[in-house]
Amino acid sequence: MNLLLINQYWFASEWREAGHKVLSIGRYPYLDVEIPHGVSNIQEILSEYCGGFQPDRIVIFDDSSPLTIFGLDELDIPQFFYSVDTHHHYERHREFIGAVDEVWTAQSDYIEYLEGLGGKVGWMPLWASVQYEGSTHKEIDACFVGTLNPLLNPKRVEFFNRLKSRSPITVTTGSFQTIFPTARMIVNQTVKQDLNFRVFEAMMSGSLLLTERIGNGLFQLFSDSVHLVTYAPDDDIEAADKIAYYIDHKEEARQIGEAGREVIMRAHLPHHRAQTLLSAISSLTRNRTGSRHLSMMTNHIFLAIGRRELPSTVLRLEALAAGAIALERAMLSGENITLPQATLAAIGCLEYDALQGSTIGYRLLSKAAEVWRDCPILQLVHIWQLSRAGHTQDALRFAESTFGGKTEDVCAQACEVTDMILQMYGGHGVVR
Repeated sequence: MNLLLINQYWFASEWREAGHKVLSIGRYPYLDVEIPHGVSNIQEILSEYCGGFQPDRIVIFDDSSPLTIFGLDELDIPQFFYSVDTHHHYERHREFIGAVDEVWTAQSDYIEYLEGLGGKVGWMPLWASVQYEGSTHKEIDACFVGTLNPLLNPKRVEFFNRLKSRSPITVTTGSFQTIFPTARMIVNQTVKQDLNFRVFEAMMSGSLLLTERIGNGLFQLFSDSVHLVTYAPDDDIEAADKIAYYIDHKEEARQIGEAGREVIMRAHLPHHRAQTLLSAISSLTRNRTGSRHLSMMTNHIFLAIGRRELPSTVLRLEALAAGAIALERAMLSGENITLPQATLAAIGCLEYDALQGSTIGYRLLSKAAEVWRDCPILQLVHIWQLSRAGHTQDALRFAESTFGGKTEDVCAQACEVTDMILQMYGGHGVVR
């Protein structure tokens, strides 16, 4: 089987050893093919940068950003998306339900939310990304190794500042593989109570893991006080008490740490996840119904919104153009549009015209308002467009035929709704 991996090279070596051809692509230099900026269409990427590689399956790995490869919705190749940071980007990741054929999340508490749009959703927890040996020589009572940026995660910095005043804990950044084995205890703190990589990587060391008491499948995988020890989220007092207890009960700490390492070695290494995922994608088939074009359109508009701060508008226009193409294909395919999708379609078309000085977005939205007559957002934005273009009588006639009642009131509502949409997605100052 030919497997195309997007954004990451996870499981590439395991799958190659099993006899499959694997190619990883994306914007990162550590991948097999680093895609240059300005090249985004999947067909061009495959033909010009991948030597004509023809994948049988496409696996999209979450890199915490909107997808920067366009045209996947036009392929008849089965596609899979693995969401890691669902807790950060659940609204955007939810849209992949319609774009791909199956979605798995690393955070099990979000399965029900992701299933809200239909489609197939599964859970695959993270794993110990690096296999390394533990140590019987402990130099540190307790440690934390991870990001400590007060701008990115002020609550983490505050928590460890409080904990340091109560306990002998080393808080640092760096190579966890060299630090974890030397600690009697490893403290884990999450961003949004996610089941993060550090849980598995810390337990690999054979040292006792002290982690937050969370959901997302933690207690489906591990038992408290058997494989690890927990404390209430953000509770530095309980964490300090647990640290003090296990400093005084070193043998108990050692036994829990060893039990934790044993369960990681038995079930939570990369080859375990590689085998699980390969079984799923082997039987994957392409869904030719649903809303794959509209779902990809929302990805492209989110990408364009995220590129607003760039000094150049080229990449932003590229994303908006891809969104417009996906929107047009959705209309031709007879897909049903949701309210969030209609809102993003409006933003994308309005911003494209504002940046290009064109009427392409205007015409596309006009067509969308006719195709999806039961979508009031599109109707109201179209009325606003007509009024803004000076076609007052056309706006009044469209308002009458669509909503009836007092057409002046409808036109006023159209202005209010459009203004609300622009405020919601930060469109003011861009759409004029």
